[in-house]
Amino acid sequence: DAQRVQHELPMAVVDALRKTRRPGRVERRRPRVLGKRRKRERRLRGGEQLLEMLAQGEIDLFLSRQTPLSLDIGYMCEPYGEMSMRAVASPTHSLSRRRHVTLNRLAQESFILQRKGSIGRSLINSFFTSRNLFIKVCMEFESLEAVKAAVRENFGISILNEPSIISEVSTRGLKILRVPELKISYPLFIFYGRNKRLSLAARNFLTFLRLKSSVQKATVKHER
Repeated sequence: DAQRVQHELPMAVVDALRKTRRPGRVERRRPRVLGKRRKRERRLRGGEQLLEMLAQGEIDLFLSRQTPLSLDIGYMCEPYGEMSMRAVASPTHSLSRRRHVTLNRLAQESFILQRKGSIGRSLINSFFTSRNLFIKVCMEFESLEAVKAAVRENFGISILNEPSIISEVSTRGLKILRVPELKISYPLFIFYGRNKRLSLAARNFLTFLRLKSSVQKATVKHER
């Protein structure tokens, strides 16, 4: 167990522990270090914390739905595009055999969603409430992977963003339901440091994001 915990620690902490290792003391110190790291991870989930990490140089860039607050605090922001959400179900679900599903019929199903307060959950609730429709949530999870697993087992349906379901749809673990009236999307922005020189990997990734964003915009314009 001590070796397993040791591998989870940053190398700098491991080296420090090795230098000061004393019988009966190492095991008492490690859980506190891990506990602090877990608390920090929970604290750094929101967009504001990511901006703080960006300002401190801990990360190079990130994608976020958060609307730019101010460009005077050390970061730059570019619009990336729209993130669309799709209704999904198990291939064995009765709705999966239909060519089209109405919004009213979709609202009659049991939904599996992420916890309250998440981006997707808020958008879904607002979308249906604005149309005087109320959905029944039979399960909710913290993890997106748990949501997809429950949908695959046919415990209910869900509405998820497209990139998160590409793998499951390609392997036929999930089926996208065709609901013409379901139009839920949200903007994404690319954030990166204003005065920080990006690493080669970060520059290449930023170039990739810009190229993909321009292709998406061209596609949308052509469809219109």
